[in-house]
Amino acid sequence: LAGNLLVDSGVLGNSETYTLDNTPPAAPAITGITEDTGISDEDGITSDNMLVFHGVGEPDSEITVYLDDVVIGTAVVNGDGDWSLDHTATVLTDGTYTITATADDAVGNTAELADAFTVVILTQVDEPTLDQDGSTREDGTLTGTTSPDTDVCVAINGTQVACTTADDNGDWTLELDELGPGTHDLDITVTDPAGNEESGS
Repeated sequence: LAGNLLVDSGVLGNSETYTLDNTPPAAPAITGITEDTGISDEDGITSDNMLVFHGVGEPDSEITVYLDDVVIGTAVVNGDGDWSLDHTATVLTDGTYTITATADDAVGNTAELADAFTVVILTQVDEPTLDQDGSTREDGTLTGTTSPDTDVCVAINGTQVACTTADDNGDWTLELDELGPGTHDLDITVTDPAGNEESGS
């Protein structure tokens, strides 16, 4: 155990004392990425595909970082318990990634694996489509498609009137109030969780 003392007695009566340390460091944690764009700067959903990973750990321990179980680099925890790994030389494709890490102390004890941190990279959002053809309508129901889980906002004659969120398949529906007779300009703006935006009409 850490802190146990071993005494080596020499033939001339000299002795040396050693400290046996076989206690692993505390498990590190992954706390975020740079840059985390979009709705939240802490959810791991980003339009940035060249990332820096951040975390905490035991000071002076060495962190090994894994992306989808593949080692992508190491970092040393500073005296405040913080570490970062610059992975900006690699361009990641759109998709979902799992980031984990381990820590090794100066004598080679290895910590438990850090809890997984999920990163979702979205560099573009699908332009919105509208199922209706713009002809005279008796109701105010609009339907269309875009990227899944994307916010959809509709503006009529330049004024935003309603918003909704596309479902897991990218389908969306909006019920608008009666507009009255006449021709109305309709614009649709979509924004995904990573902050990418597209418009259509």
